[in-house]
Amino acid sequence: VEILLMDVTSSPDATLEQRLETGRQVHSELLGCKVVLLCDENSDPALACKVKEAKQLGLIDAFFYASVTTGYLMAALDAL
Repeated sequence: VEILLMDVTSSPDATLEQRLETGRQVHSELLGCKVVLLCDENSDPALACKVKEAKQLGLIDAFFYASVTTGYLMAALDAL
């Protein structure tokens, strides 16, 4: 596995905290795996800001907003 892409929402089964914990577990077992989060900046701007902060703190390798095109997302993931 080279990239773990997870969506982040405010629903109880996809919170930022849960995704960060999953990312920590994956990093500990698969050192080269990149953790990438996907969030919707339009429906939850506060959550999108927290995801951006997680990237700035080095807790994740990258993040994308749900509004990007599929083509852009695929190209960006391929470039990681």
